[in-house]
Amino acid sequence: MLKAYIDGSIGPKNPGTIATYGFEVRRNGDTIHNQGGIVVKGDKPVYSNNIAEYGALIEFFKWYWWAYDNNLLIMEACVEINKPEQMWCEGAIVHSDSQLIVNQMNGKWAAGQGTYLPYYRKARSMYSDRLHKFVGIKWIPRDENIVADEISKYHHYV
Repeated sequence: MLKAYIDGSIGPKNPGTIATYGFEVRRNGDTIHNQGGIVVKGDKPVYSNNIAEYGALIEFFKWYWWAYDNNLLIMEACVEINKPEQMWCEGAIVHSDSQLIVNQMNGKWAAGQGTYLPYYRKARSMYSDRLHKFVGIKWIPRDENIVADEISKYHHYV
């Protein structure tokens, strides 16, 4: 089972002119991949932290399916995260310090108004189409998400 840690960051303040993301993927405690980049950048401070957080989740989803399609995941019999069926897969638990992301993606909170809605809809669509079978999403405290946070903040300056 993979453990992914995702985070998003806004700069120079929230709302900001740049939204960045970072994530780290671990297998058996060892980092096997990390990635970061820009979600969106503009001249006016209109981007919220929720955009950055959803950007991180979307980029992890893209990486997961790329890894799956390129046979980089360990294919072994496993139980789907949300159904008791046998599958050949390597599942993942995504850890996020965003209660909004975790609760919305797990269906506990509805999406409200805001500039993050297109990002929520994209993540929700990706998750609903195939990923919910293999990927769970869990909340963690901010101090357990340091690496993803550092990756996301680094990309403010690259």
